[in-house]
Amino acid sequence: MPAQTPSRPIGAHVPVTGGLAAGHDLAARGGVAGVLGMLAPVMGHTGPGGRGRLRLIHANDSKDGCGSHRDRHENIGAGQIGIAPFAALLRHPATRGVPFIVETPGPHAAVAADIATLKALRRKGQAACAPAGAMR
Repeated sequence: MPAQTPSRPIGAHVPVTGGLAAGHDLAARGGVAGVLGMLAPVMGHTGPGGRGRLRLIHANDSKDGCGSHRDRHENIGAGQIGIAPFAALLRHPATRGVPFIVETPGPHAAVAADIATLKALRRKGQAACAPAGAMR
């Protein structure tokens, strides 16, 4: 039977902690760009107006290290991934316009702090990438 192409593209998500647990070292220098580059042929073009398959990022740090095969969530910046990889993830063109969800432990205040951290990293990244005078 010939392979059928779905009438609607199948979407995908990137689980940050799951990727680290599987052995993709997102915490290493250039780790985020490396993983997203590896996924590009499968995901296709992403970002505003793109028709790529990347539809969602699960944003959470990890209690366990790279290759642990344990997907245990930690608050942003408090685990094995750290803040810098999340900044790189938010700055990467492949994630532009892709929603992030936060699945971190703790009470509402801790999750709200994680969301505020990610928003601040996104604003900082947008300011760094904007032409002079473009952001106010």
